[in-house]
Amino acid sequence: MSPRNSRRHEVWLTVVPLLILGILMLASCSLFEGQEEAIQPASDPTVPASSEETSRGTLIVTAVTVPANQSGNFLFTGVPTGTVSTDGTLVITDLAPGTYTTTQANPAPDFDVTAIECDDGGSPTPSSADAQARTAVFNLDPGETIQCTFTNTQRGALVVASQTSPAGAAGSFLFTGVPSGTIPANGTLVVANLSPGTYSTTEADPAPEFDLTAVDCNDGDSLTQSSGDAQTRTAVFNLDAGELVECTFTNTRRGSLVVASQTSPEGAEGSFTFTGVPSGTVSANGTLVAANLSPGTYTTTQIDPAPDFELTEVSCDDGGSVLASSGDANTRSAVFNLDAGETVQCTFANARVAPEEEATVVAGGSSAGGSASSEGELPSDGIDPFEDPDPDLENFPLPEVLPPGAGTFAVPKAGPWSAVNRAGQMACGGMSLDIPASPPENGTIEVRDGGRTLIGTGLQEDQASITLRADPEIRGRYSGAFEGAEQGVPVTINYFWQVVTDEYIVGYLTASVTEQGVTCTVHRPFELTYTG
Repeated sequence: MSPRNSRRHEVWLTVVPLLILGILMLASCSLFEGQEEAIQPASDPTVPASSEETSRGTLIVTAVTVPANQSGNFLFTGVPTGTVSTDGTLVITDLAPGTYTTTQANPAPDFDVTAIECDDGGSPTPSSADAQARTAVFNLDPGETIQCTFTNTQRGALVVASQTSPAGAAGSFLFTGVPSGTIPANGTLVVANLSPGTYSTTEADPAPEFDLTAVDCNDGDSLTQSSGDAQTRTAVFNLDAGELVECTFTNTRRGSLVVASQTSPEGAEGSFTFTGVPSGTVSANGTLVAANLSPGTYTTTQIDPAPDFELTEVSCDDGGSVLASSGDANTRSAVFNLDAGETVQCTFANARVAPEEEATVVAGGSSAGGSASSEGELPSDGIDPFEDPDPDLENFPLPEVLPPGAGTFAVPKAGPWSAVNRAGQMACGGMSLDIPASPPENGTIEVRDGGRTLIGTGLQEDQASITLRADPEIRGRYSGAFEGAEQGVPVTINYFWQVVTDEYIVGYLTASVTEQGVTCTVHRPFELTYTG
């Protein structure tokens, strides 16, 4: 081999291995790269995603009710948006950080939004809410979950019920406030969809036909009980969430009293005066009516109808009342027990008295020396009250020593007499009051001789007269009554005389008045001296 060929052979031996080595390295790199792709592990779900993915958050809206679990549907607009039922939620996820707003549509008339509470933990940018605007503002931080709860308070209802006594009595009743309006007897006023709070209603005075006697309220086991006051005619409602409160107003119907005058024989004419309730003067077979009276007890008394009539019976009719009314002819009184809505009638039966044949007695005559007409006898046939004292004699202001001839005179002298008062007494219920002995009677008293009848005049400023009649059982005893009025109230003053001698008389007066359930009685003694 030539040297030239020998060098070519060496170069080839040098280049070829290098070329082969390069090819093997390329093949090896390709092989290795393929192996790396083949053994690359799958992605791990626990490995955090990119920063953009982990920055998103969630918003939750919840609707609740007071009282709890009341049925309802609540609409929200904004973010989140949609409709949820009670205790339901609206959820929006995968939201980028930022500010979002949602507003609940007005839930009236069934509910009011009373509170909105938002919970976003210890965020440096807390969310906020406004119940009046019904709006929540979410300040969403990266990766945060915020929940805002909307509280819907259920409204309530008030009921006013009218009840009458007796049941079924017709009438209408006006109310002002809440509720307000006019309702018939046994009707109702209803105001619904009211927010919890305090309300009041007042019934207008139902007089003269009714009296409001009770106001009763029912609101179950509420901790804030409602109440009623019959005197102010008012109910105060304390309305809780979702509550129904009913207050019942009881109106008691007033009644009427009737006094009927009945005479015998039928058709006999006369007039009759009554004091108390009813009061007034009524003709024979007429009536006195006192209407629109509250239930209770009332009394009326007929003034003594003598000498023309005698009261023989007092009878009362009030149906089947449990507490019956009654009459007493001896006291000439009727006691009415008036129930609600009742009409009670008491009838006073007056019998005409036949006129008596009267004797004429000489003034100053005595049982021994007086003279009489042939048509009658002296009114001195009765007992001598000083020899055989009767209990009524204690009411007269007798002197410690009786003058000569005391008890033998039946008739006093006719002519002028003077009066001297003694200290008297007035009693009203449990209270008593002394009446001073002055001033004396106004003017003088004139006694006219009339046999069994004496007429005293000058007892009042207007010179009214009073007729006194002899008591046939007691010698020298006379009695009579004066009908008058005191501050518009009819008053009967009863007079009693005892003739001691024909020139000296002792006497006393009594009166009784009942007003507003209180009875006052007066007793006042006096002495009469002949001045003619």
